[in-house]
Amino acid sequence: RATRLLSASRDRHLSVAAPADLAHVAAAATTSAAASSSSFDIDQLARQPMTSLSLNDLYRVASSPTDEQNLLNAQFVRRELPIRYAHRCAQLRNLPFGLAADERIEHAARTYEQQAEALFLHPKPVDASSKRSFDSLLRSSQPKLLEVPEHIGTALAARLHAEGGEADADADRTQQRVIDTHLDEFFLARIGQRCFLIEHYLASSGSSGAEQRPGFSGIIQSRCSPFEVVEQAAAETFLLCSARLGVCPQIEVRGDRDASFTYVPKHIFFVASELLKNAAAATVDFHASRGGGGGLPPVRIVVACGENEMAIKVADEGGGIARSRLAEVWSYRGARLAGGFGLAARSDADELVRSPEASAGLGLPLARLHCKFFGGSLHLTPMEGYGTDSYAKLNRLGDDNCEDLPQAVRESYGMEAAEPSAAVNQWYARR
Repeated sequence: RATRLLSASRDRHLSVAAPADLAHVAAAATTSAAASSSSFDIDQLARQPMTSLSLNDLYRVASSPTDEQNLLNAQFVRRELPIRYAHRCAQLRNLPFGLAADERIEHAARTYEQQAEALFLHPKPVDASSKRSFDSLLRSSQPKLLEVPEHIGTALAARLHAEGGEADADADRTQQRVIDTHLDEFFLARIGQRCFLIEHYLASSGSSGAEQRPGFSGIIQSRCSPFEVVEQAAAETFLLCSARLGVCPQIEVRGDRDASFTYVPKHIFFVASELLKNAAAATVDFHASRGGGGGLPPVRIVVACGENEMAIKVADEGGGIARSRLAEVWSYRGARLAGGFGLAARSDADELVRSPEASAGLGLPLARLHCKFFGGSLHLTPMEGYGTDSYAKLNRLGDDNCEDLPQAVRESYGMEAAEPSAAVNQWYARR
């Protein structure tokens, strides 16, 4: 096993991780950062390239790690996260068409800047005591960062309200497409940062005193049962919908209970719960508008696993979506802020928690990004006046050790360098 850094200025790749080499990477990067600046500078951090990690790297360094490996992982995360937070801060402060000047966007940017500074100034973990201190700081920072999507959602809602609720002009639609491109880039990078750096590290670090769950490497489960995850999402959606709306259609789950594949259960849960939440709410609203007689038709969900992918189909009778409005479903327009309800994966305390992403009206676009992160997809097939079929496809993350990856995963965003797309780069070039 060997770890190497490519010298290209646009990219750093961490190949198959070995403890000694990973320590060298963390030490070299920390020394480089210290040499370039003796104090915290968010702009300077934002100019540093991020390190892209392969799935195999992530799986191996978090699979039954030794105390030495845990310490090396902490050193790497402590070096890498301030750079990534600085990039998120820069993305928010460069949002176009006046969004960057919105106080809620600036609040979100300041949150990233403050957390980057706190991690940057924290001493390098060199023993068990300093590692516990670092882990505690990292855990305590998460609630504030979870509020970021809500700040963005409310800023988008305010922009929509200022436009009078509609944006029919060609210029407005063009502006919205640019905004959507920027936010897709921001949230895709945030998924990689939050899930595969922070949560993956904390799940394997042993700092909470809990042993790592059997079959898991961090947040990656080698034999994940999508049927069981979807069943859990269905049960919790039913409870939450009933509590928030007073009633909920029955949710029928079908598929192969015994099928399993390597994936991140929390991603499946988020996608399934968002689709079910929208299907249940649409069914309740549509049939209430028709008088509500005769009871609610069920929401049906089918889970199927193939050789390289698994698929989730959610079918509802919630009235469908007009074809002319279908594109708006994926747009960050904040139009869904006023309604709906949020459902998130369980917290560390194993309690149901509110999802900032969903409550900010961003749940469906973000569910699609969770699918796209490893080359999957999410699309809707509505039948206006009747209902909607939703299809989510997720790719198997290789074998039990995240090796032998399908081509769709190897070519996905999650396996590429963490750099803005050509479309966003062209926008920056025009500024």
